[in-house]
Amino acid sequence: MWDVFRVSSDKLALCHLELMKKMNDLIRDINKYGDEQVKTHRKVQSGHLQKSKEGYHTKCLELDRLRKEGAPQKELEKAELKSKKAAESFALYIEKYNRVGGEFEQKMSESAQVSYNSSVISRPPSNVAFQAFLLLIGFMPL
Repeated sequence: MWDVFRVSSDKLALCHLELMKKMNDLIRDINKYGDEQVKTHRKVQSGHLQKSKEGYHTKCLELDRLRKEGAPQKELEKAELKSKKAAESFALYIEKYNRVGGEFEQKMSESAQVSYNSSVISRPPSNVAFQAFLLLIGFMPL
């Protein structure tokens, strides 16, 4: 009787160990994928942000140069308008960069939590599994 119990409990422990290894591998893969996606996303977004920043900086330098040279009023107004548009564009890119990055991180966090919750729910607690095992082999605890 005890040999059957020992062998069965060893098999149950082995199954549980394999399940935990697979789940840990899956969690590690999900985390790795999430990290790669964040890096890729940030790189793309920061590229647009960097171009907008450079455009704004260029327009501001052009406006300063025209002011120092004493350019006609019409050219100054034109340069000021371009500078303001570049500033607005840069501000929009900053806002979009922060918003999209935050949304992406939140979605990844939520999906990781859902994955974790489903893995916790799909496996019964060990004491319930152990009691089911005892009932299966016909041993009723006192």
